[in-house]
Amino acid sequence: MKIAMVCDGTGPLAALSGEHTDGSSIHVAGLARAMSARTHRVTVYAPSSVPPLERTVDVADGLWGQHVPTTADPGCTTAYVTEVGERLAAEWSADPPDVVHAQPGVNARFALAGASRLGIPVVQTVHASAGNTYGEPALPQGASRGSPGETVETAKQAAMVVTTSTQARQEMRASGVPGERCVMVPYGIDTTLFRPEGAVCDRGRNQRIVTTGRLGSDKDIDTVVRALAYVPDAELVVAGGPPSSELDDDPDAARIRGVAVEAGVAERVRLLGWVPHREIPSLLRSADLAVDMARWQPFGLATVEAMACGAPVIASSVGGHLDTMVHGVTGRLIPPADPAALARRIRNLMNDPVARETYGIAAADRAAARYGWPMVAGQLEGVYHKAYQWGNTPGPVARADTVSPESA
Repeated sequence: MKIAMVCDGTGPLAALSGEHTDGSSIHVAGLARAMSARTHRVTVYAPSSVPPLERTVDVADGLWGQHVPTTADPGCTTAYVTEVGERLAAEWSADPPDVVHAQPGVNARFALAGASRLGIPVVQTVHASAGNTYGEPALPQGASRGSPGETVETAKQAAMVVTTSTQARQEMRASGVPGERCVMVPYGIDTTLFRPEGAVCDRGRNQRIVTTGRLGSDKDIDTVVRALAYVPDAELVVAGGPPSSELDDDPDAARIRGVAVEAGVAERVRLLGWVPHREIPSLLRSADLAVDMARWQPFGLATVEAMACGAPVIASSVGGHLDTMVHGVTGRLIPPADPAALARRIRNLMNDPVARETYGIAAADRAAARYGWPMVAGQLEGVYHKAYQWGNTPGPVARADTVSPESA
């Protein structure tokens, strides 16, 4: 099968090359590699206003990255969707893919705009629920994600819709997306990299809490920092954000450091900045606990990676965490934004090494059984085949002029 993956921004192409990027881009790159390994021909398309040295990047046998040149301002959604949609249609007209997979963001509209002209079925991934954008990757400078209603309308036109949490699937179906065309498929992880066995980062005598991922306010690392004030002899290590050399100029890092000073724990909070993805497992293996207190989590890649490394996890009881975590088996789920409750859970587990070990073993088993790329890619392969058989739903093409004035 020939598969076109469409992304909003060049992050996935950077991830394919091993460069600094975000979790969603790492997921797309991993999915592309997994599908290529299943003998599919995969091309990842990404709009770019900066001319690359090479427009097409040959990543591996059966896997390519394709820059889609655009001169339109991403902040002007109408022009942006029109231009990118036309360029994609031109790319596909001579040798059309069997299916187009639109990743979250504005690209669902220009993917439909390009594919519908040629009768190519579209699979649309929706990371956040219909009315919630927490956890969505950042857009290009000035770009608009559009309203929840636009997400639903493009989803109604797609052949298949993929959500990354049960909660998001329920909300999309409640918004009118046909149930038989809306399925939940989780993120995948590289279980040869993220596993309990392997190198372990050096650490001191303090008990260690680790959190990984972005530093944005929606990740609510602030709550973890405040909880640390009630957990003596523990340190918090945060891996994520810009490179360490740029942390001093980063507003999110400044916010977290400010909270640490206010809470009196500045000497026990370490911001590492961006850590290469291949080095994250050794950090997670050094943790007594991994914590993710995001206010909203469309999936929770950091949580599953920690589970796969055998770390017991305390996570917020929201979104994808409700699918990936089993409360009282792989760790503990607690309501978000409650430092006192988090501190109690941390103290309880820090004082119970048997519970931590039990949770860690169960977490690693669950991650390996459910979230390895062979399992996830197989599920998405089935979705692609359904999309190819069914085709897109009848309805207006997602042209630029269907975008609401508020997002233009």
